[in-house]
Amino acid sequence: MLLGSWHPAPACATMRSYGAAAGNRGCALQTWRWKFSLAAATAVAAAVALLVSVHAQDVPSIVAARQAAMKTMAANVKIINDYSQNKADQAAARVAGQLLVATAQTLPSLFPPGTGMAALPGKSGARTEIWTSRQAEFAADAASLVTMTLALADTIRGGDPAAVREKLLATGKDGCSNCHDAFRVKI
Repeated sequence: MLLGSWHPAPACATMRSYGAAAGNRGCALQTWRWKFSLAAATAVAAAVALLVSVHAQDVPSIVAARQAAMKTMAANVKIINDYSQNKADQAAARVAGQLLVATAQTLPSLFPPGTGMAALPGKSGARTEIWTSRQAEFAADAASLVTMTLALADTIRGGDPAAVREKLLATGKDGCSNCHDAFRVKI
């Protein structure tokens, strides 16, 4: 019997033999199977839509946008670093902190499946683990980076360059490096 050719009669008969009454509502297994099939079909449709959307887009453009976002983050980190060493003013650091938070919040969307090293060798350093075996870890690291950049922005508003330096170093070590060490190949 094929997966899609399930018939309720044998299953309901088996359930009745174990004392489960089908009653007026029909076999409970039919309801369960229908719900399971609907959920499975929805999941498959979502996966196909996601794959089609990535292939419909220009993979090099996606990777270029991701790399531009990383360079923007680096430029903002430099401004914040300069402030922490009294080489930039607090207003510039506050703007850089806000931009850092905004960019960190978009990071997961910059990594659609199909835009890693396999799709663009030598141009993308994104490991396939982002979308496969370590997907939950990647999502957790991205969320942690947002939390850290928010805390950094709050510290900048406090006006203490030494405290900003501490928070910036921690964000770099525990936020940026966590992801880069685990999910990036330097190209």
